[in-house]
Amino acid sequence: MASNDHRVSAFARAKHRPSPLGLSQIRIGGELLKRASRNFDRLEEANYHPANVFQEAGYSWPGDMEGRTILALTLLAQATGREPQHLNAILDGLGQHCNARGYMGRILELGLFDEQQLSGHSWLLRGLCEHYLWTGSTADLERIETITNNLLLPLRGGYAAYPARPEDRKQSGEAIGSLDTDPSGNWYSSTDIGCAFITLDGATQVYQITRNPQLGELIEEMIAAYLSLDFVGLSCQTHATLSGLRGLLRYCEQTKSQELLSEAERIWALYQNEGMTENHANYNWFGRPHWTEPCAIVDSLLVAMILWRLTGDPQRITEAHDIYYSALGHAQRPNGGFGCDTCVGSDELVLSSASDGLFEAWWCCTMRGAEGLARAVESLAYVCDDSILLPFYCDAEFDLLRADGKTTLAVATDYPYSGRVTVTVRSAPGNGCQRLGLFLPGWVNGDTVRLTVKDEAQPIEVIDGFVHADLPLEKDMRLELQFDIGLRTVGMQNRHSREDCFTLRHGPLVLGASTTGKTHVLASDTAFEPSGNRGSYTNAQQDLSLKPVNDMLDLPDNIARSIRRQVCFSDPTATKAT
Repeated sequence: MASNDHRVSAFARAKHRPSPLGLSQIRIGGELLKRASRNFDRLEEANYHPANVFQEAGYSWPGDMEGRTILALTLLAQATGREPQHLNAILDGLGQHCNARGYMGRILELGLFDEQQLSGHSWLLRGLCEHYLWTGSTADLERIETITNNLLLPLRGGYAAYPARPEDRKQSGEAIGSLDTDPSGNWYSSTDIGCAFITLDGATQVYQITRNPQLGELIEEMIAAYLSLDFVGLSCQTHATLSGLRGLLRYCEQTKSQELLSEAERIWALYQNEGMTENHANYNWFGRPHWTEPCAIVDSLLVAMILWRLTGDPQRITEAHDIYYSALGHAQRPNGGFGCDTCVGSDELVLSSASDGLFEAWWCCTMRGAEGLARAVESLAYVCDDSILLPFYCDAEFDLLRADGKTTLAVATDYPYSGRVTVTVRSAPGNGCQRLGLFLPGWVNGDTVRLTVKDEAQPIEVIDGFVHADLPLEKDMRLELQFDIGLRTVGMQNRHSREDCFTLRHGPLVLGASTTGKTHVLASDTAFEPSGNRGSYTNAQQDLSLKPVNDMLDLPDNIARSIRRQVCFSDPTATKAT
């Protein structure tokens, strides 16, 4: 099997970076369709009707719920092909809830800034941008430009004075942040420390559309302030950090800055080492593992895939699989919404939903989960020069529209429970695409990889993490990739996690053992036998069963609320560091 070490990188040879095929060219089925449809159902319940989406004047996150809802419905509509019931009414109602300057919330004295207002408007801008890119609505563009001119551009010069010392911030906060009543210098600060930098996400997408040079100057000022933050020492909110990172990466791609890309990789590594739980969710704040937040899980999924596109490092896709299946998969609730969980790894070995009314964070995470699911759909297929790359696996059909005709591929798979992926060519022009790449996760044993075309074995060539098949794609051609998935042991990833512990995995699926009291102690080489075909295992001697933790969506609500599963196991033979 060819190794990346012995081949010139396909990314180095490619004329263009991989680009997603586009939601309009993908039709999904299977588990991903179920998750997206269930989330869509939830987002059409009463909380998200026009009468309830618009918050009252005292709401301290103006634009936030409105923007997240518009963004969620816009992306889910494209990902599923389903018409949203209330999206147009919400968009039509925006003007009635804006102030005299055309944005939401209070109008502050010149030179004063409200970081929660800015954060909320980032989501409003993101929603309007995505709706504009989908529909071409001039009303969307006019509102985007009004918010940019009247709320964002007056920020120029303000980010240099952002309160970035620990003594300037409150090391407290609930799941919904609160705003200081008095400004610290020029800023009304939030307990969601750093949330002013969520605005990078919205501002860079606006810049991508408008190329407003004054906005470009502001973005560079924001990035300079963002990169100067001591994220850990300041105990920044990880959601804010990662949303800011997504904005930085978007601007990095627009400017082709290698310096910004290096900074992005530094911050991603910092997050993994300091802020990620052992099931690939997040600490809500750096240094404070109180609960996870699906908003940040979605951010991390998107960041991992963007970093892959910009660097070609296949490890980023492996990380994205881990995040999607074991973090986002556990966070989605039976009603289709998303909620907060315990932070496993440091003092906590048991994964469960968080307490204090956080089983579903309907006011933010349920909407943000929609973008995570839509981007998972988008991540199913990319085009890179003459190659079709499949980084994620799901039952789906793809249409590739080319000058010489349409190629349609159908994918069938039971991944991540088994390593079998079948691709059938439904239609292809006479000179169809010559190269098809199927992703091979980094934990796969290369000796178990098998590729067949028309039931005939093919040589295995792995380039940049993808098994490649180079041949004309003909109608009714059938390709099948197979690789073994078994039980594996993974040490702790976060530097704050207990060094004597480990997790057990089936591919990207973190496994858990139900527990109601005393936690289990296991040697890392404890033997387990497969139980069924859904990634489950048993140890008869200890009467212990392991199951994937991504099943919350399918549990009865009362079970999902109460279930506790140990996912970090202490090895009595391990030597603890002193």
